[in-house]
Amino acid sequence: MGMNKYIVTLRLNGQLIKTAVFADSSTHARLICEYQFGLGCLSVAPTQLSSEGHDYPLLDELTPTSTHTIKPRPPKPPKAATIKPFKPQSPEQMRVTQLKANVDRQKDALKREREYQKRQREETVVEAFLAGLSAQAIDSSLGIKVPASSQWR
Repeated sequence: MGMNKYIVTLRLNGQLIKTAVFADSSTHARLICEYQFGLGCLSVAPTQLSSEGHDYPLLDELTPTSTHTIKPRPPKPPKAATIKPFKPQSPEQMRVTQLKANVDRQKDALKREREYQKRQREETVVEAFLAGLSAQAIDSSLGIKVPASSQWR
């Protein structure tokens, strides 16, 4: 496969410039231009020239806008050492920490169990009421204090 002549339209410093590039394919021509002038410099896709009659300047005759097409970023400032390393706990300190955590978990478990039992009692009262039992029958059968029947209605 031989070299073909492609015409490309570049946008350099806000101006459109038509130039010729020798490349194997249109993709290769695009890559050559983007390498030399930066990404996004092509405004029109490269097209192959079939005749030699057109006199466009060659890519080598153009000068790039800058020597570096990709500007390096300045290095980031180092982060301040805000996190201080901590020493591992001694076995005695670890045991105390675990016991404190166990106490908190047991308190939460006790609170959840009390709430569960309260909900269960309320559900049985509602079920008994819906079944038509009186407040006295609910008190005697379930052992739960229920307001007088006049308050139910």
